[in-house]
Amino acid sequence: MSTKRIIDLNAGWSFSIEGQHPEAVCVPHTPKACDLNGSDMWTGVCEYSRELLVEETDGLGAVLLRFEGLMQKAEIRIDGKLVAIHSGGYLPLCVDVLKEIVAGRRHQLTVTLDNRHDAEIPPGKALDKIDFCWHGGIYRTVSLELKPRLHITDEAEANKVAGGGIFVRYPMVTADTASISVAVDVRNRGDASQAGRVRVTLLDDTDSRVADNEASFDFAPDEDHQLTTEMTLLKPKLWFPDAPNLYRLRVEVIAAHGDVDSREIQIGIRRFVASRSRGLEINGKPYRLLGTNRHQEYPYLGYALSDAAQWRDAMKIKNSGFDYVRCSHYPQSPAFLDACDALGIVVMSCIPGWQYFGSEVFQDACEVAARELVRRDRNHPSAFFWELSLNEAEMPDEFMARMHHAGHEEYPGDQFYTCGWIDAFDLYIRSRQHDGLHTYRNGERALIVAEYGDWEFYASNGGFNQDAHEGVMDSRFSSRQQRGDGELAQIQQARNFIEAVNENLSTKAIACGQWAFCDYTRGYHSMRATMGVRDIFRLPKYAHYFYRSQRPIGTADTAWDSGAMVFIASNWEASSSRRILVFSNAEQVELLLNGERIGVQSPSISIHTQYLRHPPFVFDLDAVVPGILEARALVDGTVVACDQRRTTCVWTQLRIVVDSEQVPVVVGCIDTLIVHVECLDESGVLVTDAEGAINITVRGPAELIGPLGGTAHLEAGIASCVLRTLPEDGEIILSACATGGLSTEMRLKRSPVIGTAL
Repeated sequence: MSTKRIIDLNAGWSFSIEGQHPEAVCVPHTPKACDLNGSDMWTGVCEYSRELLVEETDGLGAVLLRFEGLMQKAEIRIDGKLVAIHSGGYLPLCVDVLKEIVAGRRHQLTVTLDNRHDAEIPPGKALDKIDFCWHGGIYRTVSLELKPRLHITDEAEANKVAGGGIFVRYPMVTADTASISVAVDVRNRGDASQAGRVRVTLLDDTDSRVADNEASFDFAPDEDHQLTTEMTLLKPKLWFPDAPNLYRLRVEVIAAHGDVDSREIQIGIRRFVASRSRGLEINGKPYRLLGTNRHQEYPYLGYALSDAAQWRDAMKIKNSGFDYVRCSHYPQSPAFLDACDALGIVVMSCIPGWQYFGSEVFQDACEVAARELVRRDRNHPSAFFWELSLNEAEMPDEFMARMHHAGHEEYPGDQFYTCGWIDAFDLYIRSRQHDGLHTYRNGERALIVAEYGDWEFYASNGGFNQDAHEGVMDSRFSSRQQRGDGELAQIQQARNFIEAVNENLSTKAIACGQWAFCDYTRGYHSMRATMGVRDIFRLPKYAHYFYRSQRPIGTADTAWDSGAMVFIASNWEASSSRRILVFSNAEQVELLLNGERIGVQSPSISIHTQYLRHPPFVFDLDAVVPGILEARALVDGTVVACDQRRTTCVWTQLRIVVDSEQVPVVVGCIDTLIVHVECLDESGVLVTDAEGAINITVRGPAELIGPLGGTAHLEAGIASCVLRTLPEDGEIILSACATGGLSTEMRLKRSPVIGTAL
């Protein structure tokens, strides 16, 4: 009989800031919605409280209260009694509160949070000096897990080196055979010795059992040990970026008297090697990863994304042609890593840090963060690289040695690679603006280009002392371009990334991470950063299509955008350039204007494109003629993809688009969604020069988070807002109204069950 139970604690909270009336909220939650530039990001002390009820405690060995994200100093109380203190805003807190719980009693759970700057808590740098914002609140999920006396421990609560919970490794992997080692930390919280067994079962994607094993034990009272079992799997389906095969691992601790504690995780079987001479090999197959850097914030909401929104971001990263992401510059949501596992996105997990090195207390906190990060993320097949270095900070040798040792102590063996921007770790990560991509001298250590494409086109100071604004170059040549800046600005941004990727590919780098996935807010500047391949609302810029074109046609998968593609980097309006840039992964592109053939081009090869997988195509036209511009991608003379631009008229209709990215919006769940209102002409084509404002309202179990008052301004023909759905059942209706009376509405469809993606 299983006595384990997980209670969702995301709803039913009361939130208050001193001097303000409490309000009912759900978590994930942010104390105050900020503007799109983050200039009014809230810092201070706030409090959350809710009822805590456990009906029955007989037979329990632990009641684990788990917070996935608290920003950043936290005090946890039950009925006014302090039960936990936690420092650090990005990693989980898990505490056993069984001794505080009386069965059937309604307890009061209170969480006090302080997200003001603290130099002793990583990242340590003051908000007005740092290149991102840390948003407050209980911004990830909360749960209560009831455990039997004999149970699997929690990695965070156990706090054991290379231990706690479940730890899965793969000593040997070939196409024919894989050995799987599963270490399970088991605790006896009973008052008598207990015998039992650990059973591990591996299930494939059809829910069929493909391997299993078990081990017996006999534990004294209050004893815990790590038990290791091994399984052999024949003909394994291995995990690759372009084929991310996953298995479900079921672990059961079965007491002799019948109680069962169980846990399931997803795993991917893989081994990899990274070196200067061999490059990156995953299961013996060579890979060169094209990727990006991601900040985890959302417009208006800050960090308070739903798990489904984390999945949508991962899907957009994959759809942009990326197979690698650096979680800059702090640990990101477990839900995001789950999505990277499923989508084949290799991850660099990072400790909090940015251009700052602090006191001994700060250094101790960095080591704690490194150990907690490894324990949390170690079973994710996507987690290859571990940045246990402080980004762009000068660090003494003894500190770097300490961090490197901590990582390898937590993850023994040859499948763990530490990363740092100073040559003291397993992998050397270097930003393009710092030079040295061709001349670094660190033996067999592999190189990763950590960042590129922004600062080298913005300023001449290498990205240090950013708040001084020294050496800023001509903005016309910058990568910091918004969608609303027009097609020439977006083309300039795309050309910058083309040039940078081309140079990266001329080096021995095993991976490169473009800066950045989407626009984001920053503490040191009053304006948000706009070098993203997508804007802050996740809408693609032209550069997105360049990166998408670098994914070969042969890597077709229905789970993400793949196969043949072609994109015309033009709005095809009167002001458009006569030089037409086209992105495609095909052999040739044919261009037509109003049905008449202009010509067929092969990729444009130059010193800025010679190393690209798929260089862009360039067509020079005599004039801009209104009508339909069409590009056809050709392979062996056959059309494999098409794209069109149509000269638009005045906008006459609105269309509401809910950006769910194939991840279902589920009844009974709290979700965060971006909603777009598009201005279309009579042919249904987006009018990119549409100006004005759109008023957006919502009815039903949902709330509009931003913009304040529901009035969103158009940028390149689209107005966007952020919506939070609430657990209650009922129909959600979205309405949009433009100045002058043009309006539309839509009914948001929610799934009655959680979709397979989640």
